[in-house]
Amino acid sequence: MLLFLSFLISAIISNPCVPDGRQLARQSEEEFFDYACRIKLLELNKEESEASVRFIKDPAEPLTPYLETLHGLLKEQLTLRMGHAAKEVSRDFLDQKVHRLMKIFLKDKLGLQKPVTPEYDLANRAKWDPHFHGSSLFADHFPKARLYLPNYEEAYAYIKFEHRRLEDRSIFIKKAMEEESFAKVTEVCSSYDKWHIVHAGKRMIPILGHKKVSGAVDRHDVWGYDVCGLEEEDRYPSQKAFFESVQGSKVVRMHMGETIVPAKGREHVRLLLDEAERYYTSSKPLRIGHGTHISIEDMIRVAKKGYYIEACLSSNKRTGILDKRSDYPLGVMLVLGVNVVIGTDGGRLYSTTLPEEYAHAVRNLQKFHAKLKNSDAWVLLPNGDCLCYKHILPLLREENKKRGAERLEEGVTYKQLGAVLDPSVLERISSETLIQNANVLLEACYPSHSR
Repeated sequence: MLLFLSFLISAIISNPCVPDGRQLARQSEEEFFDYACRIKLLELNKEESEASVRFIKDPAEPLTPYLETLHGLLKEQLTLRMGHAAKEVSRDFLDQKVHRLMKIFLKDKLGLQKPVTPEYDLANRAKWDPHFHGSSLFADHFPKARLYLPNYEEAYAYIKFEHRRLEDRSIFIKKAMEEESFAKVTEVCSSYDKWHIVHAGKRMIPILGHKKVSGAVDRHDVWGYDVCGLEEEDRYPSQKAFFESVQGSKVVRMHMGETIVPAKGREHVRLLLDEAERYYTSSKPLRIGHGTHISIEDMIRVAKKGYYIEACLSSNKRTGILDKRSDYPLGVMLVLGVNVVIGTDGGRLYSTTLPEEYAHAVRNLQKFHAKLKNSDAWVLLPNGDCLCYKHILPLLREENKKRGAERLEEGVTYKQLGAVLDPSVLERISSETLIQNANVLLEACYPSHSR
């Protein structure tokens, strides 16, 4: 059977209509993702399934023909996503990312993902999903979209294309969603969606997307703007013109810091905050979507400005932004006073729900608290930043402030952090803080829908 599968994969790859990994970059997007879907949907025999299980346990295991093909495919997807930044990363970095994505995909394919117990109570008390893209609802009707991951931009593009291609039949899909009291979707301005979310009996209207940011874009008929799809691995597109055009009380969310290469996301968030300080005039707090690779210095800036960061743990894991959900610096953000909230990024596409995301957040914080008691490791972020005494000096117990002032540039271990922080700071490293942040953000953005 293994010999047969090898022959089958060889036949697929040798087919001139379906490119192999060495030819993918020269093919059209349609051909590339047709190939990707065929590889990912390929039914595995017993030998390949067993080999996949061994790989999940130990990525150093020799790769079989199927795993070799899957490795090449995911590597090409990540390379395309990174653009010019791909030239700046090491082979080991890229292989590590590919191995993590292979394990996620194979666990899904073989039904080996361990389910998490959803935190329904926390999700209900939070009242809403602050980071939700309406297009993802169609992933239930177009499940092939999930096969486009980790290229989430292409997944959304595929959903939008399929939705429009349905023409009249899309009305029935929309109607079914409304009957579920989950969403009402209407296409607006050839960009992202305007939708109503009903959760825990509360109706609220999140942001209306606006993809084009050149020139004057302020509109009186929208709640605000969700600026997506602009961040790239190799450059930061200036938001000056957009910020200057936003007047009054419009809600603004900028997707930033969501990059495969941590240094790129770190730099993008810094530039965003630089421009926001000079040009952002809306009375609503600025919302930063993901903010995954934000620096510690910029966390402090965000906390002082009262901005919000919307964490999407499963999305970051399934798109290669993070290796593990626990890598998201949730605990460090709460220590520094960042208004961080939990979202799904459109849970349908990323095979998650808001109650599940709260469960993952609780687990993330539990691991953080355990480290505060037991770990002598430095408090390091995925972007390489190390928490130092200068970052936490105002947060220390009174008896520790003099000593901290003498060690400003020194790094802090988790155990040291747990020992020197003021008890009130330790208390806010909790799911209660996340719920409170979500409710305050809802009131600030949509006061008529928060009660």
